[in-house]
Amino acid sequence: MERPEVFFPGGLALLAAPLILRHRRYPDFPAVYRTFGLLFLMLALIMLTNAGQFSFLPFGRKTVEGIYQVVGFAAAVAVIWAGVQHRLPEAINLGSVFFAVLLFNRLFIWWWDWMPKYLFFLVIGVIALALLAVFRKLRTGSGKAETV
Repeated sequence: MERPEVFFPGGLALLAAPLILRHRRYPDFPAVYRTFGLLFLMLALIMLTNAGQFSFLPFGRKTVEGIYQVVGFAAAVAVIWAGVQHRLPEAINLGSVFFAVLLFNRLFIWWWDWMPKYLFFLVIGVIALALLAVFRKLRTGSGKAETV
């Protein structure tokens, strides 16, 4: 756990496993590989957005955190997009959750100290409702609204 980047190869291997391993007896099992692969990748990204000093990258802590924030948001959007394109509800759900976690983490870090608490929670609530509307639109646009 000292270097979250060591989880990246394992997460990528789990994502690639359904392409290599065929499950004739359990055809729904590749979703489990994808889910855990995405969890490994996204959790490592979240850890690195808040603790850049644990990275292997040869930059300062703030620079590494900024890099992983951009990579984390891009990865969450890419996972949602791939889930919609390939009709993978587990990818859509995980991408959406990690996008929201990254967003609310950033908002907390930016606004908690200087914004009145009632206003902070009001803004968070409005953003949460807007995200729900966007995710509902994505869900109905994917054609599998009942499974997502």
